[in-house]
Amino acid sequence: MRSKIQDLGDMGFVRMAVVAPGGFGKTRFAGTAPNALFLTVDPEGTLSAKFAGSRAKEIIIHDQEDLINAQLDLFDGIQGNKIVLDGRLYDWLIVDDATAVQ
Repeated sequence: MRSKIQDLGDMGFVRMAVVAPGGFGKTRFAGTAPNALFLTVDPEGTLSAKFAGSRAKEIIIHDQEDLINAQLDLFDGIQGNKIVLDGRLYDWLIVDDATAVQ
């Protein structure tokens, strides 16, 4: 047999991009992820997720220095396929808005 059969979700990581026009509900959708951490350049944008009941946390990125510091903190906090920061476990890292971060 040449194909590898594995259990669903065995790859350990999910990488996805959600692309749609503004106001479509991308951030609100992302906020439904359990134990989520947002890296956001638009803190007002994550209010939609909060109003929908999200319990996610966020790191607000104002400039390149904030982005570099967040990256260093995330590298230090990676434990397997989880992130641990300030004693809290995160299963999902959401970059909102990837275009602005670039």
